[in-house]
Amino acid sequence: MKTYNTDYGIFYQKPYFRPDRFEEIAAQALEKAGYSDSEPGEIPIEDVLEECLGLAVKYSPLPAGVMGCAHFEPVGVVKIEIHESLAHCGEDLTLDRRRRSTVAHELGHGLLHTSLYQQRFEVERQQADFDPVRPQRAHIACRSVNICEVGTQQASGISYSWMEWQANALMGPLLVPRHALWRHLEPWVGRRDGIRALELAASARAEAEESCSEVFHVSRQLAGIRLDGLFPRVVHDQLDLFAEVSA
Repeated sequence: MKTYNTDYGIFYQKPYFRPDRFEEIAAQALEKAGYSDSEPGEIPIEDVLEECLGLAVKYSPLPAGVMGCAHFEPVGVVKIEIHESLAHCGEDLTLDRRRRSTVAHELGHGLLHTSLYQQRFEVERQQADFDPVRPQRAHIACRSVNICEVGTQQASGISYSWMEWQANALMGPLLVPRHALWRHLEPWVGRRDGIRALELAASARAEAEESCSEVFHVSRQLAGIRLDGLFPRVVHDQLDLFAEVSA
């Protein structure tokens, strides 16, 4: 993993992950939890979180606008909280899919950013040697209701846009693994005459997106983003490479 020096926020370094690295980390997490990354279907994300972090999700009355939080202490992640409004979704598919994406997002923080927080705690410990009155405090990474606004909201903890973007980038392959997605898309994928590369026809995209949303039990937006990762949309004869990672 590469890192870059930064003077923004509480961290001195910012990690860089190749796009494929998010896929690899997600596959390793699913394997550790005993789930296949090649079989299309709903990933039991809370079980994956419990196996990877050794924690059960706690549903709590979080501050307004905050859907989930990962609590870090020197030993690592010590608590994952999800807003209590997501605890009992019943037959509300939209709400349940939001719960699943929020759990996956917080798991992403745990898998990607634990070492960053541990380094920060070590810096604070060293600073405390010179300033004994200055206490160490827990750090919290939060997910807002609208993930696109993360970085402007700092409810009860510390939240920076690049960390939220990375947690979202891992959320996608945790819920919709790439190999499983390829298998599920087989009925819609083909080759044009004279072109060896596989393609997803524009006329089939909406149907494929809806099917992925149902089979993997994720939002249409997240399903679309995962499809875009394999088959970028063509806009005005140019590739539209911008996709806001969200759920």
